Amino acid sequence: MLNKKIEVISIAKGISVEAKNFYFSEDADIQIKDEKYSLRSKVEYDKTGVISRLLVYHPEGQLEYTKDDLIKDKNVLKNYGYKFNIELTYCDGTLRDIDDNIIAIDKLNEKILRSKNGNKVTLYYLK
Repeated sequence: MLNKKIEVISIAKGISVEAKNFYFSEDADIQIKDEKYSLRSKVEYDKTGVISRLLVYHPEGQLEYTKDDLIKDKNVLKNYGYKFNIELTYCDGTLRDIDDNIIAIDKLNEKILRSKNGNKVTLYYLK
């Protein structure tokens, strides 16, 4: 089967939370099905796979870096583990990046893929 290029509109990184009452930041705490997540950062991409902004969540509030901010200081993206351009392919339950590295994922629904390492999670939001 051929790999199908997918359009990722955003990637979020955080942790899986088991506590009944959890709170980190109003914008960062989400629930998908029965799983709760507390996000630490989120990057959004345009339809060509180029970054449009980076959001960093803190208990005191959210920091936002625009594309122009990130062009001026590429270390910001590096520190959070994101790339300026993204191109991913998906085939038979396997997600691969442009360098053909395999990203182990499970499908939460038609629009969200999840990669999990212990309680650390990366959510891939698809168009």
